Amino acid sequence: MRRLLFGIIGAALLFGTPTLSFAEPGTSGVTAGTNIISGGDAGTVGITDTVGDVVATFKVGDSGTKSITCAVATVTIGQIYGGKWGTLTEDKSELPAKSVDYEYQLVNLGNATDVFALALNASGLPSGWSAAVLKNGAAVSSLTIAEDAIATFTVRVTIPGSANDNEKGVIVVTASTSYNDGAAYIVGGWQYGGADSLTDSATTTCSSAIIALTKTYQVVNPTGYTGPNANVPGSLITYCLEYRNTGSADANVVTVTDMIPGYTTYVTGSIKMGAIGDTYAAAVGKTDAVDGDNAQFNSNVIQFNLGTVAATASGRLYYQVRIEGEGSSTTGSSTFTIGQNYGGGIIFYIDGTGQHGLIAADSDQSTGVQWYNGSNVTTGATNVAVGAGQANTTKIVTVQGAGSYAAKLCDDLVLNGYSDWFLPSKDELNLLYGQKAVVGGFDSGVYWSSTEYNSDNVLSQYFANGNQGVGNKYGAGYVRAVRAF
Repeated sequence: MRRLLFGIIGAALLFGTPTLSFAEPGTSGVTAGTNIISGGDAGTVGITDTVGDVVATFKVGDSGTKSITCAVATVTIGQIYGGKWGTLTEDKSELPAKSVDYEYQLVNLGNATDVFALALNASGLPSGWSAAVLKNGAAVSSLTIAEDAIATFTVRVTIPGSANDNEKGVIVVTASTSYNDGAAYIVGGWQYGGADSLTDSATTTCSSAIIALTKTYQVVNPTGYTGPNANVPGSLITYCLEYRNTGSADANVVTVTDMIPGYTTYVTGSIKMGAIGDTYAAAVGKTDAVDGDNAQFNSNVIQFNLGTVAATASGRLYYQVRIEGEGSSTTGSSTFTIGQNYGGGIIFYIDGTGQHGLIAADSDQSTGVQWYNGSNVTTGATNVAVGAGQANTTKIVTVQGAGSYAAKLCDDLVLNGYSDWFLPSKDELNLLYGQKAVVGGFDSGVYWSSTEYNSDNVLSQYFANGNQGVGNKYGAGYVRAVRAF
């Protein structure tokens, strides 16, 4: 809190202009050095105060009237000293690498022009902080002020860029008259003179941002086990980066970058962002591409572009990797077969490397759900190729949002310890149809793909005979989720 140690300024000062002359009565009185002359010889030359001349008349007996004057009495007005603060600036807060200006008004309550010495005690400032007394931008150590007038000056406190949040600095400013004549005095209800020394203190608080980042993980092995020793080849690792701005100012252009660890493979399309408390399943999926959705994967680097993180704001950032087979990131290999129970479901496709492919859930996620979320919109999920299902699903969910529809059921699915399921693309769905007897559990109805045809229609497949065609998004179709390995 600001503390005015001496004097209280009146309304005329508080709301007045930068210069001020008091109306009589109530000024500082007659100017110092003025002579008050009384007595003398009834106004002869050299006597200025004729009204105050002293003349005595008298008679002696029957003589005529005689007169006499006294010697001149001269009183010279002495100087009284003192001042008062005018309006003061309240304590302030500011960001690092910024300056704070405190504006001061100083009133000369003496009865003559006086020189006020200005002193600044900056010992209460933390290391790296600085302060200076300025007048019109230049350093100043004293002010010459006419009687009953106001002078202004500035104390500038500079906060370094290295200052911490809530770090505080205190300055003490003192203005002293040329000489000391004691306390002010009151005559006829009016104050003459003032404090010979005025002191004021100001506290500046640094307001900064503090980003705290913690990282946790969960491991699920290929059978869905999450207990001790689950971290075996083929296990899924879900990383969670939790960020918080614990400072009192906003943090701008915030970027969080993480490297994919060795001996693991990034799970395509596994990036998600959510609020504190959100599980991986509840967080919002992001694409791997550099497309403006605040996250990307490129060359084994995950990057989250958070923009501005307001004071006290927080969130969670997720991505997944899989521990490579045989414990080696370069030479390890495993033998996979169609129909094998692996990775939370049943393998129905293996690519040319023999090490990667697609897994289907062992049962349908719905026997009749709409593809759209209540209205026909273009999602941009038009890729038909093998390997496109995850990206298609992410686009659909991003555009259509929360709800109960085909892609969302797959995106939200957590099955046998895995949460990276998606709605298959047109070509992935056709591969699944080709292995429907191996995977099992299918109906003979129409199954949805994640490949959009236009704003009203989507590509689907009739599992009774394998025919692929175009279906209305509002229709009810079957859903079988798949995931990549």
